[in-house]
Amino acid sequence: MTQNEVEKVNFAKKLLKIGMSYRDIQLNLKLTFGTGMSNTTLKNLVVEEKQNEDWREKYEQSQEELSVYKNLYFNLLKTLKLKLKDEKN
Repeated sequence: MTQNEVEKVNFAKKLLKIGMSYRDIQLNLKLTFGTGMSNTTLKNLVVEEKQNEDWREKYEQSQEELSVYKNLYFNLLKTLKLKLKDEKN
């Protein structure tokens, strides 16, 4: 992709995020870049953004779960060390 195409896609993504209709996006693209973009491409951008959002949510959930498991692991380790220490005495 050329720099102009990247800017055009990013511009379209911003307009999609604010809920602008495909027709208005096409008009803004034509005014800004001189050409529009196919509605199929716009639809694919929406699907791609939704997938990215889903992956972000799954990543955040995984990070939270990892934190919980780490805490459980270290608490268990601490408890086992204390129990072993008590058994030695």
